[in-house]
Amino acid sequence: MSGVVDFRTIIEDANGNITGVAGNPLVTTGGGGGGGSSSPLDPYPINDLDGTDPLYIGKATSSGTWLLQKYSTASGTMRYANLSNNPSYASYASAWAARATLTYGLFQTLTGV
Repeated sequence: MSGVVDFRTIIEDANGNITGVAGNPLVTTGGGGGGGSSSPLDPYPINDLDGTDPLYIGKATSSGTWLLQKYSTASGTMRYANLSNNPSYASYASAWAARATLTYGLFQTLTGV
């Protein structure tokens, strides 16, 4: 499935697992299989959601690579944090605990995604 959806929509797979949250400025995909485009965020399932404005979205891969997103409804902007712009936070748990004070930037400025 590809498309653009409202930021308040949680995307679930057939088993009820959360696989995405709309509002991501990249195209959402069903991931793997049948062709089509894919997003660099596909490997990152959602672990946690917090807030309304800003909305914090916490994601991590099975190997432990973490990515946090901060969506501002007031400005309509999405910003990203990971180990590359927050080297003091090696684990997802520590990054999520500090989500309000992390350094966030544009997606294209991140490395290791």
